[in-house]
Amino acid sequence: MVRFFYKAVVLFLVMIIVSTGAVTLLPRNSNHYMAATKDKYTLLQTTKSPRIILVGGSNVAFSIDSQKIEQRFKIPTINIGLHAGLGLEFMLKEMQESAASGDIIIVSPEYTIQLDGQAEMLANAHRYCAECISAIDTVDRATIAKRNLQLVENDIIWYLGIPRWGLDGNSIYNRKNFNQRGDFIGHLNQPNNAKIDGLLQAVEPQDLMAKALLLHSFYQACKERNAQVFLMFPGVPASFYAINQKEINNTYEAFQNNSKMPILGTPQDFIFDDSYFYDTVYHMNADGRSARTERIIELLSTRLEE
Repeated sequence: MVRFFYKAVVLFLVMIIVSTGAVTLLPRNSNHYMAATKDKYTLLQTTKSPRIILVGGSNVAFSIDSQKIEQRFKIPTINIGLHAGLGLEFMLKEMQESAASGDIIIVSPEYTIQLDGQAEMLANAHRYCAECISAIDTVDRATIAKRNLQLVENDIIWYLGIPRWGLDGNSIYNRKNFNQRGDFIGHLNQPNNAKIDGLLQAVEPQDLMAKALLLHSFYQACKERNAQVFLMFPGVPASFYAINQKEINNTYEAFQNNSKMPILGTPQDFIFDDSYFYDTVYHMNADGRSARTERIIELLSTRLEE
């Protein structure tokens, strides 16, 4: 039995060493969508305060014009939104470490976002941005280690030129399609192909409470650094809202009742015509992006003038 256990441990260590070595040595797709994690991190570190910082998943990346906000408020504006799969904890922890006096932080999480990030997304974030490990929970780091073999598979697939999301060089979903402020712009001239149908999965009250408390904790931490923080809801299509009103309003009420983070507008302020969406309920096209940005400017202007 002891001998078997010894062999099992040795085999496990060999697998870890081989997979880690393969991840390190194999060529990587530097244009992978998730490679933009590094660019977002660099924006946070190099843009001097005071700043307006937009935080969230791809609803933030695809659907906001940072330049227009910067022009209106005369404050450097950066977009660190990337993918909801990174999880709310990762996004807020990364932002909290960089928050500084004078910053205006707008947090806009997707209704479907989870507290914990998806292992593959977090593994890719760490892979392309080693500095981001500090924003990843200690427990998740062990899970990330187990994903090394999957990352090797992705490298091989990319190297062989096999089409796959995030790996296909012909896809608009790539690092090069982010502009200097962090906005994703590769879809702005593309035709709409939005898939708008679908019900939101019911969220348990305790999960909504956990999200609200995390937002509240983040708000308090940033307030101590003299940074202003606001919550904002993502833009969604009218038809999507119509079939998901209950879950969306439950989220709004949970955040209102359990977090002191000020909220810019209501979910209803961010309902837009279906024609304003590109390929998902969270990715707005050029017209939608412009309309949502104007709504943000309007609501933020009113709040800052109070």
